[in-house]
Amino acid sequence: MSFKRASKEAKQPKLVWWPVTIQEPKDDGRAVHHKVKVQYEIIEESEKDQVIADGGDPGFLQRVIKDWKDFLEEDNSQVPCTPETVAEFIETSWIKTALVQAYFVAAVGGRRKN
Repeated sequence: MSFKRASKEAKQPKLVWWPVTIQEPKDDGRAVHHKVKVQYEIIEESEKDQVIADGGDPGFLQRVIKDWKDFLEEDNSQVPCTPETVAEFIETSWIKTALVQAYFVAAVGGRRKN
């Protein structure tokens, strides 16, 4: 299939829903796998580099995460995707790592096993 370059005037944000597997560590080297979906905005490389330089992983994730599914409260209601809830979740290393890794797989159009 051919690839057509969009004109600079017609460029729209590139939004993709991407599967993410969060591996919650447990005793004895085991992990519980939580499957969620995240809507990322795939940004240009120069912007990505600048956002990471300015804000590290937290600033980067705040910039590129636009929505999510399957992040649940204890009563099984959806946790809304807000800057505050993103900040809360990415304070946990295994969640932040999964979200960053999934963005980079999505950004290159790859598919990894989840």
